[in-house]
Amino acid sequence: MDDDPPAALNPDALADRAWDEALAAAVAAGGDYHDYWTAIGSAAKAARESAPELERTFALFASIASLMLQPDKPAEPYTPAIVMSTGRTMAEEDLGQEELVFLGSVVSTLEPPKLRARVGDILWRRSERESRYRFGVIALDAFLLVDLTPDSWAGDGEDCWARAIEIAYRSNAKEKLSQICQHLLTLFDEATVNDGYYFMALATLLFRSRVPEADTHKVADRLHALSSELEESGDLWRARDFLLEAERWYRKLGARDTILDIHVREADLWQREAAMASSGEAARPAFVVATYLESALKALLKVPRAQRGPRGLDPRIEVIRWEIRDAHAAAVQQMVAFDSPVIDLTKAAQQARARVKELDVITALKNFVTLAPYASDAESRQQATAAVNEPRILNLVSRVVYTPDARVAARSTPTLGEENQNERIWHVMVSEFSERATRIAHGVILPALSQLHVDHGLSLRDFKNIAQSSAVVPADREGLFALALFHGFNRDFTSALYILAPQMENLVRQVLKSARVSTSTFDADNLETENSLNALLERPEAAEIFGPDLVFELRALYCEQVGPNLRNQVAHGLLDDDESASSHAVYAWWQALRLVYMPYWNQYRAEAVPTDEDRDDPDQ
Repeated sequence: MDDDPPAALNPDALADRAWDEALAAAVAAGGDYHDYWTAIGSAAKAARESAPELERTFALFASIASLMLQPDKPAEPYTPAIVMSTGRTMAEEDLGQEELVFLGSVVSTLEPPKLRARVGDILWRRSERESRYRFGVIALDAFLLVDLTPDSWAGDGEDCWARAIEIAYRSNAKEKLSQICQHLLTLFDEATVNDGYYFMALATLLFRSRVPEADTHKVADRLHALSSELEESGDLWRARDFLLEAERWYRKLGARDTILDIHVREADLWQREAAMASSGEAARPAFVVATYLESALKALLKVPRAQRGPRGLDPRIEVIRWEIRDAHAAAVQQMVAFDSPVIDLTKAAQQARARVKELDVITALKNFVTLAPYASDAESRQQATAAVNEPRILNLVSRVVYTPDARVAARSTPTLGEENQNERIWHVMVSEFSERATRIAHGVILPALSQLHVDHGLSLRDFKNIAQSSAVVPADREGLFALALFHGFNRDFTSALYILAPQMENLVRQVLKSARVSTSTFDADNLETENSLNALLERPEAAEIFGPDLVFELRALYCEQVGPNLRNQVAHGLLDDDESASSHAVYAWWQALRLVYMPYWNQYRAEAVPTDEDRDDPDQ
């Protein structure tokens, strides 16, 4: 009956044949945590009728296996696998005292090591101080039994070892940490260029473990050498990735001159790709060439101005800027018009999920950021003009806009029959955009994001790779953009917004500066002051560079008091808990992800062999 108490957790269940069969099925499927979740969960369902005394115990371990490990969040390393508006899968905080006591009684003999490691980790974090050391040792030793090979690192291997390093640090297990470091160095020495990004995983783990300086030199030099080897083989994409990883290690060593050389070599690689994409059988559309050249320029601008002259970079930078302008002009000539499909809001969530479901992560993200087009500046103005001139009561009265804290943000006078209607038209445009952003956030973005969480787990490093490969992100802000995008992907829209609001302004400023557009003003005393985001976006060059639609969205989202006004709301601390994670914060994160991701997507697609479907894809 429904009122019957739940069955007791039973350690004997772990000796049952059904448990062994579930573990064997998980190993046969690949042996990742997801496989254990699926196999043990199926065993729990099967036991519901035939052996109810086993069901609860099996279900507990299936739920523990379902948790998503986030090594970049050491304070909260485990999150639910699925979060939806109607519910979620198990979270670590769902484990009560009964479950923790039971887990503590079986963890030392629990198999396989992956489950023992996770249970030990949870107990290490949740237990009283006198028990923590024992559980920490169990977790650490079990994590280090997880395979870390070219075949397994991309599954659970890298994350498990990253968690082991974190536990060793927090437990002050210096000897164990030294052993981890030496083992990783051995794997690094044994790996070959044919192992691909396994090298990058090992380098990342070694960076976490803070290797001694002598070994730091060795890792940096090998990454640098491998980058040259990959370049000679024609693998320019991986050559850049290895080069940028080497830069991180040289930066740790303070090797300033080597870092400057790396910036120049990165530009060489981008220009080489641009040359290959400009002619011959490997020719690509002009916008791809422009993206490569913009990335080359971005790399050269990392070199401090004082160092450019001695290296002869100033003339080269000027030449690249002109080449970018030419490529942009050619791209305009190659463009074709297309009509974006009308979004049926009654089926928006279902359609959004379908567009990103069961795809590889790169394509899924591309579909995610193009779920809806930018709001059209021209169409919005046309519709607002018509609305303002309609004989409606709303147009016969003054309009006052209040902020959530009861301040008057804007006023507009009656417009019907008036000659000067521009202010009211603009207010209507911004208000309509604000409502549109809310509909898209709730009806499209959040449902699709939930589907992405089901299909893919993205780490902070993934977003760093995207930011580093995106020409639009300023060279010294890649980490900030990566962190903001990572926060938003994990539904922490408050953190994402508080990073993005100032960084989007800086992005606009730097892009305008790179196009030699003045972004500052001088007062009577010849003191220079940087212009605000609104002033920057009002410049005609902004619409030429970013396009009128994106400029309209940025102004409406960040700058206008009749709209979300996110830039000023964040700067002055005017957002409360709910407002800082509102639908407009969701939209701002999605908009930033689109702006950053599409250059990355274009570069990725240029590396792939195009298909007929790719050629017909209007989002490229």
